[in-house]
Amino acid sequence: MRIQAIRVSIVDQNGNRWPGTKSLDYFKYDEETSKKVFEYLKQRAPVNFYEQLYTKNEILQNLNTNLTRSTVPDYTQRKEIVLLTENAFKTFHGPKSVPGALRKYFLEEITEEYFIEMYLEKLGFNYEEEVKKLANDPDYFKNIYLLVEPIAYFRISSYRGGNLDFRIKYVGTITEVAHMMTKDKDVGYTGSDNFFGLVHPTQTYRGYNFGRTPMGDGYPLAIYVDVNSSMTVAGL
Repeated sequence: MRIQAIRVSIVDQNGNRWPGTKSLDYFKYDEETSKKVFEYLKQRAPVNFYEQLYTKNEILQNLNTNLTRSTVPDYTQRKEIVLLTENAFKTFHGPKSVPGALRKYFLEEITEEYFIEMYLEKLGFNYEEEVKKLANDPDYFKNIYLLVEPIAYFRISSYRGGNLDFRIKYVGTITEVAHMMTKDKDVGYTGSDNFFGLVHPTQTYRGYNFGRTPMGDGYPLAIYVDVNSSMTVAGL
């Protein structure tokens, strides 16, 4: 069982937030497995997450900034969460995932009316006003995109001499988690490396551990470089 949740934002052709809109986190919550994962996430508190919901570009534009983290320890209590008790997307992450689940969901499975009400309008997009602009510019909507980013729970554990000394937990988009990791260090560690720099296959002094939990056991951490920004980000 893994988190089945997405951060949804409205952006322009360059990936920048559409003026006047916000982001929301949508959780699959229409069957017992997804409800159990949501409750498990509640029990993981305290966890690290940002006070504001960011898009990928907003993180990349603030690489060297210490963004404000929430003082609320329980991620499931944030007001920007939408629980999809019906008309939810199919499982898209994990061994029982449905190929192309999210794409099919938005393009084939939900009605236009539901999409406008549950996504566009909830995100602050004034559809009735915006659609009027098509009269002067038939291609107007071609510059508007829906940005969908998976939400992940991520735990790092530090070992010294085989004993667990410290662990830190994160929730957010992959880009948010990677950004938080670039700001954090092991307790008592005085070196220049941060957690992000320490998580790689050849590191033996500190590393990562997932264990067997309802979030999934032992799924790997992949490291890659975004060549457009030169930022190293993590993907699960």
